[in-house]
Amino acid sequence: MPKGLQFLKDIPVIDVAATGVVAELQTVDDHEKGWSESTARRNDWTAGLVGLGAGAGVVALAATSEVTVPVGVVAATAGAAVIGTGDVVYQAFHEHWSEDIHDHGEVAGVLHGTGDVFSNTGEDLWNLGKGAGSAVGDAAKSLWKTAFG
Repeated sequence: MPKGLQFLKDIPVIDVAATGVVAELQTVDDHEKGWSESTARRNDWTAGLVGLGAGAGVVALAATSEVTVPVGVVAATAGAAVIGTGDVVYQAFHEHWSEDIHDHGEVAGVLHGTGDVFSNTGEDLWNLGKGAGSAVGDAAKSLWKTAFG
């Protein structure tokens, strides 16, 4: 690799590509639900990039730490930061803030909307965990059945 492009080897290509794919799929979904394509793309890509930034921050923090942390722990923590932070931003863009403020007043409306954002994020993460647990369980059953009939 040319010396001027050495920095590219440190970019997590798969993470960036996966974020792009998810952002575009979400853009299509939001556009089908009535958002303008440009607004949907801007919001969904912003959520993805903020999530990637959070994950990069975790990795940078681990790299500068004097404590040795196993790479698997760093990767899992960075992955959780990417997904969790990205989903919080995504939910914040999709919250009906003006409706919350109209219904509850300014302070209570912002608090209500913030509660909705974190509640929806928690639900998303719970469903993601259930899906992952189910996939692991299905793989284990398949392996058992393959090995022992």
